[in-house]
Amino acid sequence: MRRRFPTIADDDARDIAADAVVGVLRKVAEARVDPEQVPGYLMTAVRHGGIDHIKSARHGREFTVSPEHLPEKFADAEVVAKLERRATVDLVRSALSAVRRSGDATAFRVATCLLDQIETTGDVPSNRRVAELCGLSHTGVAKALERFRAHLRESSGD
Repeated sequence: MRRRFPTIADDDARDIAADAVVGVLRKVAEARVDPEQVPGYLMTAVRHGGIDHIKSARHGREFTVSPEHLPEKFADAEVVAKLERRATVDLVRSALSAVRRSGDATAFRVATCLLDQIETTGDVPSNRRVAELCGLSHTGVAKALERFRAHLRESSGD
């Protein structure tokens, strides 16, 4: 991964690799992949994950989050407060913008998925549930959420 995609941040590279392993193991468990062919499938999954990450990072560099970019539900103070106790709508928008500028498409996707689920159900879903919805590993979700929350803290000046 490092040789093929040297520009991908270490955290993102680990997330991509973990997601590839989870995806391939899922296919093995479903008998869609011969266990003897796992190395080849794993290399392909990592390569595709890296390419997808680079494509989304390129498209996201100039993206900033403003009211017209987000659904109305992300402007609900009660929803963002469930994401992070001290969060405000403006802090969440600022953090989402910072995440996109940094090229961290995974953290952006996890945060928006989480906000969507909070708005839809009224409850904060588990990392495993968000992982299912986003097609990621639960550890990848936890790490992405940690990075998003760091942007929240930076936006608030903490």
